[in-house]
Amino acid sequence: MLSTKVKSKDNKYSFLKSKYMDKTPVIVTSSFLKEKKYLVPDNFTFGQLLYYLRKRSKDSIKPSEAIYIYVHSGPIKHIPMTHELITKYENGDYVYVTVKKEPTFG
Repeated sequence: MLSTKVKSKDNKYSFLKSKYMDKTPVIVTSSFLKEKKYLVPDNFTFGQLLYYLRKRSKDSIKPSEAIYIYVHSGPIKHIPMTHELITKYENGDYVYVTVKKEPTFG
């Protein structure tokens, strides 16, 4: 049963990568985002990715709240382009990220 799920997941990833060569499938764990799966364009800057995720939140994120992206349980350093993030953490599979929001002022 587990083997079938893994094969299905691999097939879906391969299909998405072949159909959308300039985008990468990202699975997001977050309590405030509507969707959990995104196709992120490779030419997005890191700031555009944060803006993209902020716009897709269920409840509006206040200007005094910051969004942080974690990969492999650690925060990522500022990376200029998302394809660099993807190249570093993809490993031939989906990129799994956790997004959290924190108050920044007061």
